[in-house]
Amino acid sequence: MQTGNTVFAALGVSDLPISQPRLSWTKSLCSILSFLLGSAAFSTFHRLMGGRKRWVLMLSFTIQTAFIALSALLVQNGKSSDSPAKKPPSLDPSFVNITEDPGFPWTDLIPIGLLSCQAAGKVVASRVLEFSVLPTVVLTTLFNDLMSDPYLLTAGIFSNVQRNRRVGGLAFYFGGAVLGGVMAKSSLGLAGALWIAVALKGAIILVWLVWKEDTSDDTEG
Repeated sequence: MQTGNTVFAALGVSDLPISQPRLSWTKSLCSILSFLLGSAAFSTFHRLMGGRKRWVLMLSFTIQTAFIALSALLVQNGKSSDSPAKKPPSLDPSFVNITEDPGFPWTDLIPIGLLSCQAAGKVVASRVLEFSVLPTVVLTTLFNDLMSDPYLLTAGIFSNVQRNRRVGGLAFYFGGAVLGGVMAKSSLGLAGALWIAVALKGAIILVWLVWKEDTSDDTEG
């Protein structure tokens, strides 16, 4: 979500929002820089190796999956902060207040960087596969395009492919966010949600093995 990260990084110059710990803006900046690096790396990889070749797509998603798995391990092993949905220890009546400042959680920047970098691979893949209509990151333009469709309500169920993809993408996006929130508040926490993402991306890698080859463009193999 680099739009939000850009806004938070800009507000950080003025030490805003006040409710956020000092230096929190560095997390947003880390995410932006990692996303830029990932976009450059994944796009270059696809361009040099052959955008839609089976092994290229499989390797791209394998790298993305590995980055999420590493982030999940860091959170699960306590090397990085857990779910922000959980109450901090200071709200626990049995918590003993310690005056020593624990400092800024710099280790959080590692999973943030990894997740942002792999997210760029997903966006690059959507461009390579020419499915830019799907909501890989930003939903604002998708909402606009959906409501601007003159055949939104008049077209048959299966006759408006782009509308169906937009609606389906929104449904999965919203459902995924709800599921992530539920898991973040549960005992599984953020690590559990990340492991589900690992499983889903791993399934995509396996799907590439059996996906029917497109022989219309010989240059893509």
